Amino acid sequence: MKLPTRDEFAMIIENAKVAGRKAAESRYIFLKERSCPNAMALDLCGNAYIILSVDGRSKLGKFLNSIQSSPLLNVSVTKSNRDGGYVLFINDMGSYHELSVWIASNKAALEVIKEGLVIDGRLKEYNT
Repeated sequence: MKLPTRDEFAMIIENAKVAGRKAAESRYIFLKERSCPNAMALDLCGNAYIILSVDGRSKLGKFLNSIQSSPLLNVSVTKSNRDGGYVLFINDMGSYHELSVWIASNKAALEVIKEGLVIDGRLKEYNT
């Protein structure tokens, strides 16, 4: 895999954000249209985030460290020893509270990132 430039990485993140927004909107509409009048109240509140499986000593790990120290617009990257990789937060994918909406949006974004960077990753979710 070729190491991306900051601009290429920003484009991958932008494409991931677009995919995430579409998935979030689709899931939100699904919840809203369910026959139960309080369907959205039945979904857990929470969030999900992306964990990229990248070794911090690799070229990509060093690149992500540079993004961490000099951030791009609408994305934050943090090295996480606990989660075993880099935690990626993409801002501006919507203002939802429903856990299933966040899972759908981050799952779609993760697929774009995995394809664009040719790496592995996973979601981590939590409810509030």
